[in-house]
Amino acid sequence: SSGINAEYGDEMKTVNIKLMDESRKNVQNMFVARENEILNEKVRVLEAKVHSFYEESIQHSRELNQLEVRQEAERDFNVTHQQSEMSQLNVQVANFKKELQSSDSETKHNKDKKS
Repeated sequence: SSGINAEYGDEMKTVNIKLMDESRKNVQNMFVARENEILNEKVRVLEAKVHSFYEESIQHSRELNQLEVRQEAERDFNVTHQQSEMSQLNVQVANFKKELQSSDSETKHNKDKKS
């Protein structure tokens, strides 16, 4: 029986060495897999941040456009308002000039009558 033990002993050593190697590789693979999970999670977090920055920048550019449109509309309104005020003033000035001319001519007319 000692011959059989010796024969199997060598085989058992070889099998043990192979098993040890396998288990060492398995442990390494588990560590690598865990590191991969951690890195993947970090990548997901960064992608989410990038996405939210992108969304924010889109929102900001929309707000900026709205602001520019609003400012332009206000400018147009102000310009239009000023133009209408100016034309009203021009009408008033023209009317005032007419009144002056008519009162001048009345004054001359009355002077002419007296003389």
